[in-house]
Amino acid sequence: MIDSLPYIDRDYDQADASRKQLINSLIDKERRALLKNSTSSLHSSLPTEVSLFSDNSLLLDELSRIDSGHPIPPLSTARYRLDPPSSDLASDPTAWLAALNNARAQLESQSNRVINLELLLRFGPDAWKLNAYTLEKFAKILEKEGGEAKKNVVEMNRKRKGEQTEGGLRLQRLEERWTELVSNVVRADAATMVLRAEIAALRKELKDEGEDVDVGLHEDGVNGTNEAQNGHDDVDTDKMDVDG
Repeated sequence: MIDSLPYIDRDYDQADASRKQLINSLIDKERRALLKNSTSSLHSSLPTEVSLFSDNSLLLDELSRIDSGHPIPPLSTARYRLDPPSSDLASDPTAWLAALNNARAQLESQSNRVINLELLLRFGPDAWKLNAYTLEKFAKILEKEGGEAKKNVVEMNRKRKGEQTEGGLRLQRLEERWTELVSNVVRADAATMVLRAEIAALRKELKDEGEDVDVGLHEDGVNGTNEAQNGHDDVDTDKMDVDG
């Protein structure tokens, strides 16, 4: 949105400080509104809603817990203890069988942990290096793409600024030319009105003196009017050329 603002804005440049402050506040308000709407910052090709962990109920429940702000439930350590049956179940074979199965499960779990640690010591460094290399390569690709995108944006804004600056100068020249032509037309009209007034006054003065000069004055007035009109037409022709 900010990049779409024009580089040439004579109304803004000629505005006073209070008007500029009002314009900047409106721009900041629009910017905050865009940032507040999360979907507005996404590209049009991206989906507005993403369903995560739809095929895993455990991860979906954990995501719901995080969204709701509930604390993590405490970790149960009952299965990690080797507790014998309670005193009231000391003579119960079923209770002793459950305690024995628990001990066997914990022994098997510890055995798996030892195997995993041995595998990690043997293959872990190489796997870590491979993963680090893959992540580094992926990061370089993203950095390159981001640099190219930023370069394209900068180049586009530079081109927009050049075109708008050139267009602004051309519009300024055309506006100055238009103002000059309009001034010429106004001056020509004023000169014509003055000439007509002088002709009328001269005609009245000669008529009061009893001289018969209507024909000569008429011809002189017509010639003067035609010359003024010709100058008016020339200005209109220049104006049409500029507009064209």
